[in-house]
Amino acid sequence: MLDRLVIAEIVALVLAMTRISGLVMIAPLSWSAAPMRVKAGLTIVLAIAVHGHIGVEPGVGDSPLSLLLAVVSELILGLAMGFVVRLTIAVAEIAADVIGPPMGLGVAQVFDPSLHGTQTVLAKLFRHFAILLALLAGAHRVVISAVLTSFRMVPLGGIPHVEASVPGLVDLSVSALEAGVRIAIPVLAILFMVQVALAFVSRAAPAMQIFSIGFAVTLSVGGLVLILAAPDTAYQLLAEVSRLGGRLETVLTQVMT
Repeated sequence: MLDRLVIAEIVALVLAMTRISGLVMIAPLSWSAAPMRVKAGLTIVLAIAVHGHIGVEPGVGDSPLSLLLAVVSELILGLAMGFVVRLTIAVAEIAADVIGPPMGLGVAQVFDPSLHGTQTVLAKLFRHFAILLALLAGAHRVVISAVLTSFRMVPLGGIPHVEASVPGLVDLSVSALEAGVRIAIPVLAILFMVQVALAFVSRAAPAMQIFSIGFAVTLSVGGLVLILAAPDTAYQLLAEVSRLGGRLETVLTQVMT
């Protein structure tokens, strides 16, 4: 009897760690320079913290197949929740990727080991800016609260209908793309007018090396506009962060339908 209780507790802890690790794996923490040991430690600490308040569906762990199915379902659910958090921060990166090329920063790319690829300097700056705003707005508390809520709404070992959340995640992706472009539009409008002005100057003075001064002008004007638009950009990013809790709850509701 004691052996069965110990095994049940171990299974519950492993499944909780699996769900939380899925979220940590894809959430913005995975983009940071935090060592893998820090991420693993965070997963273990959170799993231990919620361990006494969670239950496991009957029959989970009675066979290797049922345990495997439970682990896979928990991992997918954690990844789905992490994807929602990631989309919230991705709004800033989308805006930066739209603004970067007209400013002349499209070729200024650096290798980011956390993404295993290259990224523009402006996108990296916007990403850290968005993460800072999210932390100041208490997004980390919202995510932890959503994790605790998920254990109440979706018991460990239950087979959630994760496929039901796919349309919602697609809609969130579209919303993130729309929000990113909306943030970038004011800067794009100013840069477009600068390009038109440079075109008139080029026609009026053909001998002028417009390509030599064009880059400096667009970069300077773009940087100035970004500074002036920073309060509005922060406001729109905070608006996206404020919707994070509702979006996570929507995903959890969808997987239970």
